[in-house]
Amino acid sequence: MYGTPSADFEMVGKVTNEKTEPLSEVEVIAADVEHDALICEKVVSITNKTGNYRVSEDLYDLWGKNGGYLFRFVGDTNLYEPFDTIILEKKLHFEDEDRWYKGRTSVTVNVTLKSKQGE
Repeated sequence: MYGTPSADFEMVGKVTNEKTEPLSEVEVIAADVEHDALICEKVVSITNKTGNYRVSEDLYDLWGKNGGYLFRFVGDTNLYEPFDTIILEKKLHFEDEDRWYKGRTSVTVNVTLKSKQGE
């Protein structure tokens, strides 16, 4: 759409537990947080049986505030604590920028989910 900024964003990685075992069925959620409250979320990927995931989105379709994008990794909630990470747009390197198209970028984020206490 004319006049609407866009950027191709890819995030890949692997999710494991503290024993470095791959975790399947972990949801990768793009989240919008306001005043420490989750107000909007979108599942953008789910890990496969080897713990790998891939997010491929237009960066501006995700909810970024103050130049940062929050991703929450949620596994079996009975066993694991969720993990949040923020991707800062200013730390990303974009290629092929042109007018309204910011370009494309890729980042690797490997995550270790911690067991819930007492589990």
